[in-house]
Amino acid sequence: EIAAAVVAGALSLEDGAKVVALRSRALRRLAGGGAMASLGVGQERVGQLLSGLGDQAAGVGVAAVNGPSSTVVSGPPEQVAAVVAGCQGA
Repeated sequence: EIAAAVVAGALSLEDGAKVVALRSRALRRLAGGGAMASLGVGQERVGQLLSGLGDQAAGVGVAAVNGPSSTVVSGPPEQVAAVVAGCQGA
């Protein structure tokens, strides 16, 4: 979007570069300490894993469903690791 604005003449190259730098700084401040993992199982199985792990999976949720056997979860790092371990052990 920023590149398109520069190409269209809505922003100068200098202003476009400033926007990119400011956006990058803002995103670094907003970035949390979470984790993501892609699991080689479907969404239904992930739901079962999360339920079965109880508090060990607190704060973990489905972030994306990439296909019938590919689901991405996200949440606190320790809990995401527990979900990955649970998936590997299943």
